[in-house]
Order: sequence, then C-alpha cells, then structure tokens
Amino acid sequence: QEKKVKEKDVDLIKDQISREDEERSLFMERYIKQEVENDVYSKHPEFVKCANHLDEIHWLTPVELDDEFEYYPIGESIFKRFRKKLFKKKFSNIPDTPEIRKMIEDYYKEIEADAKQRIEHFNQKRKEAEKRSLDETETNIYEEEMDRFYRSKRGYKKYENHLNETRWMTKEEMENQDEFLEEVIPKWKIVLKRAFVTTGILLVVALIWFFRNLSIEDEQKAFLIVKLSEDRGHVYIDKNLAVGLSANVPYPLKPGEHEISLIRSGYIATPKLHKIDVNAEDTIHIAFDLTAQLPEETGLVRINALYGDARIFADGEFHGTLAQNTFLILPAGDHTLSLEKEEYSSAPRQHVFKLDAGDTIDISFNMRRIKSGKKTGSSSGLVDVGLIEVRSNIKNADIFLDGQKTSFKTDYVLQKIPFGQHILSVSKKGYKIYPEERAVRLNKKQKHASIDFTLTSASKHITINTLPVKGAIYINGKRIGDGSVKATLPLGKHTISFGNVDYYEKPKEQIITITEDGSSYFNFNYASNFYIEFTPGGVLPSSNLGYISSGHILEGVKFKQSKQNGPETKFEQIVNGNIWELGYAFQYRNPPGCDAIAINFNIPKNFDLSGKIKLKIWCYKTKSNYPLAIKGNSYYQVIINNYKFRKEVLPKNSKENMSKSRYDEFVVNEYLKVGFNRIIIATTESTSAHLALWKIAVE
Repeated sequence: QEKKVKEKDVDLIKDQISREDEERSLFMERYIKQEVENDVYSKHPEFVKCANHLDEIHWLTPVELDDEFEYYPIGESIFKRFRKKLFKKKFSNIPDTPEIRKMIEDYYKEIEADAKQRIEHFNQKRKEAEKRSLDETETNIYEEEMDRFYRSKRGYKKYENHLNETRWMTKEEMENQDEFLEEVIPKWKIVLKRAFVTTGILLVVALIWFFRNLSIEDEQKAFLIVKLSEDRGHVYIDKNLAVGLSANVPYPLKPGEHEISLIRSGYIATPKLHKIDVNAEDTIHIAFDLTAQLPEETGLVRINALYGDARIFADGEFHGTLAQNTFLILPAGDHTLSLEKEEYSSAPRQHVFKLDAGDTIDISFNMRRIKSGKKTGSSSGLVDVGLIEVRSNIKNADIFLDGQKTSFKTDYVLQKIPFGQHILSVSKKGYKIYPEERAVRLNKKQKHASIDFTLTSASKHITINTLPVKGAIYINGKRIGDGSVKATLPLGKHTISFGNVDYYEKPKEQIITITEDGSSYFNFNYASNFYIEFTPGGVLPSSNLGYISSGHILEGVKFKQSKQNGPETKFEQIVNGNIWELGYAFQYRNPPGCDAIAINFNIPKNFDLSGKIKLKIWCYKTKSNYPLAIKGNSYYQVIINNYKFRKEVLPKNSKENMSKSRYDEFVVNEYLKVGFNRIIIATTESTSAHLALWKIAVE
C-alpha cells in the first residue's frame, strides 16, 4: 500500500512538471516572436514602437497609428536605442536546439514578409497624400492666375455656386445660367463699403442732433430743478430718461403736464411719482427722498433683453429703462415683471416668480417688432392687476402663464397679474393634462379668476430582463442599465435595443407597446455563438481562443505532450488538407502509448453553461491495420478535464466517406467549466487500425 501511495505521488509530480513544461513552451514561443518583431521592425524607419495601457508592444506605421485608439508611441532616445543594439544579445535566455532555431527562422520569414507588405501600403498612402497636396497647390495657383487675368478684363465679374466653385463671367453669361448666382466681392471692397456706410450713418446722426438742438433752442421752454441730497439715481420724464439732468441744476423741458420719477436700484423714492403742469418760461422745483432697502429683506433680479431703452415694470410700477437698470433689487415675495417698448412686443408678456431674501434669479425676454398700429400694452405708471388661482387634482404640477414656466406649483394663487387675457397651463412628468390650457380674462369687473386642471397617469412601471447573460439595454436609443432594469415609461410605443456581449448574438431591435392593462415584464434572450474549431492548420476563428497539443497517453488519463512521439500529420486528398493519423503502438514505439490530440481553450466568465454545448469530432475508421493485426478496429476515447467522458467509441463513418456533414456529436456542457478546459481525443488499447482525425469543434 505504501508503494502505491508513492507511485501516485510520483504521477502527480510528473503531471505537474508536464503542465509547467507546456506553459514554459508557450511563454517561450511568445518571447521569441516578440524578440523577432522588435529586431525586424526596428530596422525599418517606417515603423514606430507603440504600447497600450497593458504594456503590450506593437509596431505600427504612421498611417496605421492614425486609425489606432488603443496604442500610443513610445519615445526612446538615440542613445538608448544604440545601447540596446550594442549590448543586447538576441535569444540569450532560451535553449539552442534545432526546433528553436527552426521556429526563429520561420518567425523571421513571416514577420519580414508582413513588414514588407505594410511598408508598401504606407508608401502608397504617402504618395497619395503628396499628390493631393500637389493638386491643391496647382489649383490655388491656377485660381490666382485666373483672377489676375480677368480683373484686367472689363465687364467680367467673379461668381460662386453652392459648392464654393467660382467662375468669371460677363453680365450676359451670368443671366443665361442658374448655377453661379452669388457674386464674389473682394475683401478690400467690402471693407471700403462698410467704411462709407459707417461714415454716412455718423454724418446723418450728427445732422439730426444739430437740427434737433437748433429747433429746441427756438422753442419756448420751461425749466425743472430736482432737489437731491446726492447726485445718484436716474430721473425719468414721462418714463423717458432725462439725459444730461443733474441734481439742483435747471433742466429744459416742453411746457405742459409731465410725470417725473426717480429710480435707483436698492432704494425707495418718496414720493414715487411727481405730476407737474408747467408753463413756458416757468421754473418748477421738486424733491425726492431715497430710503435704502434692507439687504436681508430683498433679493436680486437680473434682466436679460436686447434693447436698452425698454421700460421695466415690476408689479405694475415703473422701474426705469433696461440700459440703466440691468438688475433690480426687490423685496422678498411674489412678483410680476414685464418689459415695454414702442412697436415691440415681449415674449413672454411677463414673468411671474417668487423671490426669497438673499436670492439672485435671472430673467430673459425676447423683444420682437410688431406691425404698425398694433397695441403693445399699457404704458401708464401703474397697471391694474388681479389674481388667478390655479388648482389640480394631483398637486405640485408646474404652472405656466402665457407659455412661460413660473416658479410656482399647484395649488397656488398667482398675484399681481396685469389686466387682460392670459393663457394658463400646467405640466407634471408622467401625467396627461385635461384641458391642455385655459384662457382667463382679468378686468376691473373680474379681478379674481379660478381654474382647475385634471391630471391622469400617462406612464407605467416596467421591468426588462436579458437572459441568460447581462446585456446592455437601450430604450429609445438611451442606455438605462445592464441585465435587468426597471423604468417608468410613457404609454405607447418604445424602441428596445441591446449591446454586444462576447460569444453571444444579441436580440434584434424591437418595438414594444406599453398599455395601461398590458404586460409590465419583458424578457429578451441572447443566443450563444460560442464556436472554436481545431485542425492541423490551427485554431479558428482565432489562435487567441485556444491552442493544440499533440502527444500520447501512457495510461489512464495522463496526457504526455510530445512532437516526436505522437500522431502523424498527413495530407488527405478527399478534404484537400491535412489530417491527423492516430494509432496504438505499445510494442512498436518508445515510449509506448496511445496517440492523442489535446485541445485547450477558455470559456468566458459570462458564459451560461446550463445550455447545450456540443463537441463535434470529425474522426473516421480506416482500413490501415496495425502490423500483425488480423482484424482492424479504429476505436477512440474522449477525456474532458481529466474525466473519461467516453472510454471507447467506434466512429460512425469511414475514411472513404469524409465530409463536413459526417461527424460524431456529444453534449458536454455539464463536464466543462468557466475558465481553462482541456479535451483529449486518443486511441485506446483495443485499437488495431489507424484513426483518421480531421478536425474538432466546440459550439
């Protein structure tokens, strides 16, 4: 019994050594290939050494680097490159064997051929770029020569089409075509024209100012003196800025009735308004007292509009013009703000908002010119105002006044709303509104109005799942999560699409219809497209997915990798390619054993092993008996992850019937695992005729 235990320990150690040898062999191949690439590509100035965030090295030409987002150039000084070439010994850490030398020679041929092909592609692209640059230069020279020639020809002008192509034509030629329609005016002419226009405008303004002042001097005048303790604030006469007025200095104005107001932001003037009636040659004296508003009881309103002469009305009271009052200091509370300008209308008509102490809010108006004769609104000093009470069955709906969102929610009473007709509406996410809007009119007879809105749910809570893996889920083009998501969507149709998942085919884009009484759960399935094929020529679709080992099995399930003692590779005319020929030669080989092919591959972490995974083996029995064998049978065994999945199988087909549609198939998902897997196909001790193995696939 102790002897058996020791033999088992020895077997385990041998198996461990075999695995380490295999890993060391793979590492050696990668190291040799990398060294050959560095040696070959570094000799050509067309290649640039690059790396990615994983420190993986790749040599690229400048053309390839322009289309690359993962790799970036590695800068090396001339001294560093010279030192590497001088002191570095190629392949100093690997054994010098015929197999290694053959591998190095093959890699050199392969990589030098690749370098040659990529250099040819780079040179071709460079020549194309040089030709384009030359063509552009020739085109520019040709256009300059054409311009120089036609500028001296009388009657010719330069015109341009929608493609920015130009042509010189006479007036008659231009009228007989419909492509080149826009005249190209030289920049010096544009500058000269603008200079003439600007000079003309300034001259006209100067003349108007001169004659206006001349006419004022000829008219009879009255005089106004405003008494102020300090020369601050702006005085307005009939809501127009009194330009040039200074405190305690006579200011000329037309005889008649006038309204005088003093505006200073952050202060309250007492009285708010002086109404005067002055005769020609009279001088009238008025005075204002300014009282500062307390900062802890006020807030700041910044106004953004295009025209500086627009008049500001806050809660129906005149607050000067925009040029002098781009911001207002108002007491905390509810306010209504509007702008007025002759022959212009504002959008919105007014802003209704709530101002808290210490707050700063921004308000914008769009001013549009209206047709002559159309009323632009009241321009009196005080505007009559009323109240509008807005209610809804679902509270906290946003209130809109005349198309402009206010800062209030239902239920609420809008205060200081100017007389006239107003349009009210409400909005709340996920709800339908009935009616969509209501019109009310405020006047002296009806200063208070109440309106109601009914809100009904217009959305539904749904759950979307992807099976059996977690895929990205997009609703109407927007990514909302992975695998399983919950969302609230409006009733109606929505487009559901999905992201890519490695080794799976994503569901097709679909349109779902959400109804009040419809389903709330939607499941979408990803279909597996995991496929790896192993042949004597390599691994498909990519060698990065796995690798092939050849060797033999001495006993049990212990695989010994060997290139000398293992299956032979032969060309088969039927499939026009190479196949493996496996046999059992215990008494004819040294060391003895059953020929075997091991396929090694990884299953990704996100893969669902509960579905069917098929192992397909294109193997065939032959009439090629072993020496001294009277009757030949081509048996084979299947070992999956050190488990004898099939101890002895006789192929269904013969070598003479080889084809893509003739293979042995097994379901193997319960024997596989996430991560590294190994499947071995080997002959058995009962085999007495060679086994033809064309390829193996896992899907």
